[in-house]
Amino acid sequence: EFKVKCDQRFGSTSERTGLEIAFEKYDPDATGIISTEKFKALCQEVKITDGVHRMVHYYDPHSDNEIRLEDIDKEAAEMNEKAREVRDKAAHTKLRYDKRMKREHMTTQPRDMGATAKDDGASAKLVKEMQQKCSK
Repeated sequence: EFKVKCDQRFGSTSERTGLEIAFEKYDPDATGIISTEKFKALCQEVKITDGVHRMVHYYDPHSDNEIRLEDIDKEAAEMNEKAREVRDKAAHTKLRYDKRMKREHMTTQPRDMGATAKDDGASAKLVKEMQQKCSK
């Protein structure tokens, strides 16, 4: 019933089931693992209210607060792993390309520039006020 509800809510294609799409939403890093809290939220989203605690105990027998996609559907877990490998390979290829093109600046976080050009000094004034309040 859970897989059917996921198909109804998230849709399914010839390549991907609703369960895979649902797990992608709650597991953006494609690890194949979501917390029991996220699993409960997923159950709410697919309109399953009865037996949620029973499902959590069934899919998390070791009580480690993690639900693994492979425990629900091994085939979906294999497809998820392949998709993650493809995504990781693409990211690695992009990093190599950026490095070769000397675009390292695009891989780092921009430094904090402080107040913007449109700022009339109000931010600095607010910061000083806050510092004075904190030092008292």
